[in-house]
Amino acid sequence: MRRGNLELLHDLLQALQKESSPFRINCELMANNRTVQKWLAKVVMMGLAEAKDEETGTRYYLTSEGSSVLSTLHPIVTFLREQQAEVF
Repeated sequence: MRRGNLELLHDLLQALQKESSPFRINCELMANNRTVQKWLAKVVMMGLAEAKDEETGTRYYLTSEGSSVLSTLHPIVTFLREQQAEVF
């Protein structure tokens, strides 16, 4: 089933809890590269994540603001997923 923006944001922030490369994030989210790049740019612009350039490429990690948003989103997304599972 397709994820909504709220679920995608939640899943991305959850993936960023451990410093990650775009490739690892693609794998965790099971999303295409274009979608992940678009969402990474958004969360960096909002200050929820930061990008760090390293020799091996860009790595992304969650900021304290991102952690705060994730802790707010987590129970909401969990509830929505439980309700959705009951319907289908």
